[in-house]
Amino acid sequence: MAIRLWPQDYERKDHITKAEKGILRYAARNFQNGHMVVGIDPVGLSGERVKLGMYISPNEGLVTFSIYSGMINAMPVFSYIAYVQMVEGKIYERLLDSKLLIVRNGEKKALKFPYKHIVMFPDEVVGKTTVSKDDLQQLRNYATFDSFRPITSDGKEKRIEDLKIFAGIRKAYDKTFKSLSELECRAIFERLAPEYTVVMNETINVCVAEKKTLVTEDDLRITGKELEYKTFFLDEYQVGVVNDMGKGHRVILANPGAGKSVLLLSKAFKYASLYKGSNVLLTCYNSNLADSYNFKRSCADFGKDIKLFIMTFHKLVKKIYEECLHSRCASNIATEEEIQKCIDMVKQGKVKFRFKAIFIDEVQIFDPLYLELCYHLLEDDDDRVFLMAGDLNQAVRALSRKGDAPWKRMNGIQLDFTGRVRYIEKNYRNSQEIGEYISHMLQHMNTRLSMLDLINSLEYEYNSFKVGTNPTIALKVRTGVQRTSIKTSVIAAIKEIATTYRISYSDIAVLFPFRKVPYLNYHFLYWLQQGLDEEGISYSMIINEKDGFFVKKKPGDITGVVISTIESSLGLDFKAVILAGLFPYNYVNLNGQVGSEIKTWSAIKNMPEEQQTAVQSQMRAVYTACSRARDVLYVISDLKPGTPMEEIIKQVPDRTPLPQSSTQSGTPSTGVRTGNKRNAVTKRTASATIKERLLNEVVDHVTIKTVIQETKKDTTVMVDLAKYPKQKGIIGKKVGETFKLAGVSLTYKITKIIANDTLIPQRCGKFSCKTRICCTSR
Repeated sequence: MAIRLWPQDYERKDHITKAEKGILRYAARNFQNGHMVVGIDPVGLSGERVKLGMYISPNEGLVTFSIYSGMINAMPVFSYIAYVQMVEGKIYERLLDSKLLIVRNGEKKALKFPYKHIVMFPDEVVGKTTVSKDDLQQLRNYATFDSFRPITSDGKEKRIEDLKIFAGIRKAYDKTFKSLSELECRAIFERLAPEYTVVMNETINVCVAEKKTLVTEDDLRITGKELEYKTFFLDEYQVGVVNDMGKGHRVILANPGAGKSVLLLSKAFKYASLYKGSNVLLTCYNSNLADSYNFKRSCADFGKDIKLFIMTFHKLVKKIYEECLHSRCASNIATEEEIQKCIDMVKQGKVKFRFKAIFIDEVQIFDPLYLELCYHLLEDDDDRVFLMAGDLNQAVRALSRKGDAPWKRMNGIQLDFTGRVRYIEKNYRNSQEIGEYISHMLQHMNTRLSMLDLINSLEYEYNSFKVGTNPTIALKVRTGVQRTSIKTSVIAAIKEIATTYRISYSDIAVLFPFRKVPYLNYHFLYWLQQGLDEEGISYSMIINEKDGFFVKKKPGDITGVVISTIESSLGLDFKAVILAGLFPYNYVNLNGQVGSEIKTWSAIKNMPEEQQTAVQSQMRAVYTACSRARDVLYVISDLKPGTPMEEIIKQVPDRTPLPQSSTQSGTPSTGVRTGNKRNAVTKRTASATIKERLLNEVVDHVTIKTVIQETKKDTTVMVDLAKYPKQKGIIGKKVGETFKLAGVSLTYKITKIIANDTLIPQRCGKFSCKTRICCTSR
């Protein structure tokens, strides 16, 4: 593999030192392969004067290095040797935790590959150092000048081989070593540079090879605790975001699967290493997401002494009450009065707990009062960081409408977010066909909500979603299921996924909106547990504790099928997802009460605002649940046919509503697409699709597809002069022409003009149909 630099755009990063940039430049010019990484802090020893990095050579092994500023004679030679041995020992022990990186010699273990640590002195010049030759000779395997030049150099090195980077290995390793694989390189990163990896809660089976050809060294015993989790590298774009060490306030907006949580944890690692001695906070609303963060932190063994706090917002309030106010909250969920008291105490200087950097995930479901408290907990200096990340399409709790973002409504805090909102469009989670399904569901939903004036499509890029390229294992959508047979259908789906696609139960999640809705005599969780028990299928609850009926499992402790409400699954993902228990979404669910039936879009338009907001949250919850699936998605719907909620589920990639079935009333229809196979039925269906009716120029009540000239991003504009009188200047514009909107500095170029006609239903096949997605109405 060619040399990869971490980070690639190092020249523009102020936090990367001159010496670090010099090493990266040298590697870019002279190293042919491997990974050159600077700015890491694997054992918490990086600081202002000493920076750490590593070089992974696939053919030679691993070398980590400390970059010292200043001259060698600042300390005695034995001090440098002792330091190298200490760091080398800590890192070696850290690497031995990985099954992928070790070999067995009896009951003891050693690394597969050569490894050593060195000190670099970039400020020293070859031939001009004042250190004696005897001292330099002692340091020859412990230190180098800049960019690996030997400490005993006479300036004659002309090739990389002359640097002898991997000479003088001190730690035990397999002498039959030949090369490092991509998996092994990822394992090294996961242990030493966790900010650059994504760790999945999915173990992989690794057989530790038996070897007896080890160099002499006191080996460590095999403990049986060595584990290996599935790990991925961040790509260049993500690495760039992680190393964007901006100050002040800013927002990251992205759709599910774009890696927001990964980036927040990685940035929290970076800032916690940069600001040693200062508190850094990573907070969210969902306790399962907080558990996931802490699981990944424990995998990385990141800085036990570093002051990085990871907790839900309500645990943060509880911590302030107990440790700063010497009091207690009435329950685990803080009331508005308790939060306001915290804010008042912080303003009065009675809470000394402060943070240099605060990272907030799931900001779309944060109350403005929550954000106000977090903002007041920032240190009062210019280096502070307040970074919020969220997904405006993922508000599963009923919040304010029309994109009235919570960060804009903090009481008494006026922040200008112009140029401080960043969109991440790429999808890293969902396979291609699942991505296409949820992307079109998203676009259809937002088009309808915009037409109902429930959102302002001009304020945010709601549809910023790019489909990934990973192959889909299975996508199946089934509608028209009787509520009385929902248990049987879900259990059958679990068994089918496990047997047909060979996916373990612990990689399958069943997601649903509510445990039970007594008013509707709907007890989904009870029915599901009953069905699993009858079949002898093990399962784990990750629903937030309530009423003490069960013990919630944490990541790493899960065995069997994962059972969760949609809300409790926020921030998580699973290899396979079954979305079911949707019958209550036939009605408005508001504060635990069942309200109006959701029969038509016009009925939603005539609802009170509070109910409209609840309906929007329910629609977004369906989208959120589907987006949790990586490779397999089953949607099993007992929604009433022909309703707006069912219409969202039935969306297909051409954005044409699916048909009324030709089957008899109540007969379920099912469809599946696996892998990349398309059959004749799919082609026949596609050829019968009703196309969009395109117009030559803009008139009132049309949809305009545009490209923003400044950012090259695609976006959609809904033209409705009754709602948006300032759009008058767009009328008459043609494809290829540009326009601007009042109060918006961006320039839009028209690529397509679509008439907002009522879409005509499309027919699909019967029960045996093999098309990608089939649905049945009664």
